Amino acid sequence: MQMADSCFNAKKEISQKLYQLLTDTSKGVIVHYILSNIWFPKGNSQDNFFFNDADVTVEYTYNSLRFFENNHKRMFASEEELALNKRRWTATLKFCCNDCLVNAQ
Repeated sequence: MQMADSCFNAKKEISQKLYQLLTDTSKGVIVHYILSNIWFPKGNSQDNFFFNDADVTVEYTYNSLRFFENNHKRMFASEEELALNKRRWTATLKFCCNDCLVNAQ
């Protein structure tokens, strides 16, 4: 039981730190990926995949976040999409660990 508590506490601590970066335009996509794999290690999905020949852009949807990869392999999402994603994570983390967001803004 002590090992499980320790593991859960580590997940909470990491989540608090990562939560603050969800709307960062340079880190939001990878933070979403990490949080998804922390809280849903077997339940993530790549819902959508679209390749645009005109500007060599790939569009993904991973665990409800819509983001893009350009021809330089840079992944990015719009500010609006990142804000929406943060609202989804707010609800998820309140459900998964009620006190995860106490110190996170």
